[in-house]
Amino acid sequence: MFQICREIFPSTKISVIVRPEFSVILEKNPNIDKIITRDKGSKYHGLNTSYKIIRQVRLEKFDSMLVLEHSILDSLIAKFVNIPNKITNCFSYLENKPLLLSSFFFKNTNHHKIIRDVKKSEIEGLVAFIHTVRKFYKKNSKASSAKKNPLSLSIQLEAEAKSKISEFLNSNNIQRPIIIDIYSNYYTKRWPLWFYSVLIRKLIKEYRSKILIVGNSTGNSINPKANSLERKLAKRLMQYIKIFQEPWVEENSYDLSGQLPLTELCALLPKAKLLIANDTSTISLAFASAIPSLVICGSTLFERGIPLISKKFRSLNSIRDTIEPLVITLQKDLPCHPCTIHGNHKCPLSHFQCMKSLLPKDVLIGVRQALTLT
Repeated sequence: MFQICREIFPSTKISVIVRPEFSVILEKNPNIDKIITRDKGSKYHGLNTSYKIIRQVRLEKFDSMLVLEHSILDSLIAKFVNIPNKITNCFSYLENKPLLLSSFFFKNTNHHKIIRDVKKSEIEGLVAFIHTVRKFYKKNSKASSAKKNPLSLSIQLEAEAKSKISEFLNSNNIQRPIIIDIYSNYYTKRWPLWFYSVLIRKLIKEYRSKILIVGNSTGNSINPKANSLERKLAKRLMQYIKIFQEPWVEENSYDLSGQLPLTELCALLPKAKLLIANDTSTISLAFASAIPSLVICGSTLFERGIPLISKKFRSLNSIRDTIEPLVITLQKDLPCHPCTIHGNHKCPLSHFQCMKSLLPKDVLIGVRQALTLT
C-alpha cells in the first residue's frame, strides 16, 4: 500500500495511523514519512483516543485519506478530520445498505467507495484496492506517471533485532525450528493446550526440530492484559509438557512467549521451517517472511484471510499471477461453523467441537502437507 502511494505521489508526505504495537514494524519503511499512533493504554479504540487523533490529523491538513478498515470508529475519525478526498475499502455486502458509514460519516464529502468481494481473500482484496486507488489517482494532475515497480511484501527490520535472534539461535544450537503461536485473545480461537503438548512431542520425534513457543501480544507493556494472558497460557503448556511428556520433549521446547518484541518476532520467522498457529495476525507475518504456515481454525472462517503469494516471483505484481497458497487451514465442517467473525470468549453451544474434534494426529497430517509448500 505505501509503495503504491509513494509511486503515485513521489514528493507527497505520507502518514499512517496505526496502533502502537504495530508501529515498530513500520518505522523503517522508506515510503512512510510519519506514523501517528493511538494512545498506549489498553483502550485503543476509545472515543477519547479518536478525538486526539482527529485533532492531530486536522493540524496536518492532508489532501487525501485511505480508509482500509470498515469500522465505526475509523469512519468517525475519517468524518471529522476535514480531509477533502476519502477512499474507503468497503465490503460488497454493504454496497447497497443504508448504513451510517455512507449516510452520515461521509455525507457532503468527496467520498469514493471501493467495493470488495468478501469471497476473495484479504490479500486479493487489498491488492484490488491498491490497483483501484492507482487508477483513481491517474486522473489527478498531481499524480506521477512514472513506470510502476513490482509490488513486494516485506518487513523492514532493525539490524539489532536480527542480531539478537541470530545470537539466541546460535547459542542454543537451533537451526530451522518449528514455531508455535498458542495465543489468541478469544477462547474459541485457541486450540486446547493439552493437544499442543501432544503435538509438540510428535513434531520433535518426527522432524528432530526444536520447538519455539511464541505469542503475538508484542512482548512488552503496551498491552499488559494480553501479555499476561499469553504468559499464562505458555506457562500452563510448559507444565503439561513437563508433567505428561518425556524429559527430551521439555529439553527441545523453548518458551519465548511475552519476551519477543514484534520486531524480533519478525526477525525470527524467516529462520523457521514452519509456523503453526491459531487464527491470528502472526500468520500474516509468516506470509511476509515467505514461510509455510498451518492455521488451526476454530469458530472463525479463515478462507477469506488466506495469504496468497507467487512462488515464482515472491511478489504481488498482479492478481492474475500464478499464485499458490503458503497456508494450510484445518477446520471442521460443522453446522454451527462459523459462529463468529472475530471469535468468542465462550462457545455459544457449550460444546466447542470446532477445536476439540481437531486431534493432534489431524494437525500432524496438516504439518506434513504444509512442509511440502516450501
